[in-house]
Amino acid sequence: HAQTEMNPALWTFLFCLARLAWFLVQLVFCYDGNQWPEVKRGHHVSTRDHWMVKPTQCILDAFNMQWITAVGEAEVQLALMNNAGIVDAVMIDDSDVFVFGAKTVLQNLTLSPNATIKMYTMSAIQEHVEPCLTGDVFVTMAICCGGNYNTAGQLSYRHFSH
Repeated sequence: HAQTEMNPALWTFLFCLARLAWFLVQLVFCYDGNQWPEVKRGHHVSTRDHWMVKPTQCILDAFNMQWITAVGEAEVQLALMNNAGIVDAVMIDDSDVFVFGAKTVLQNLTLSPNATIKMYTMSAIQEHVEPCLTGDVFVTMAICCGGNYNTAGQLSYRHFSH
């Protein structure tokens, strides 16, 4: 069957949505837009939508769950929404969203019954690690370290001019 390799990923997505639907939370899914870095982690980035975008949007519509498409990268959009108080937290595997102004990040989201979800807040980082860790310091660290964008530390200023 021509779509055999697609089905396991879509079934996993569907299963995750079914599990998340039991929680008393309102989810907002965000997809990457078409204005994003040409190079990320040293590789040229495709401008075409991932094959799962349309099918997952259809599934989200069927679940009556909200989804949006960012202008650029979804993590930037979600961080800005979190910073503005539009969403309470950002669920993501990494902490890059702090660079873009996120205040609360949820990680390690496995859907097993006894899973532990880690919550990181900018206020706790500033309180327990270093009070001077502000958005500007995170930007400087990202530029110096390279982050997700490439190994030479060339993070474009346009990422932060939203």
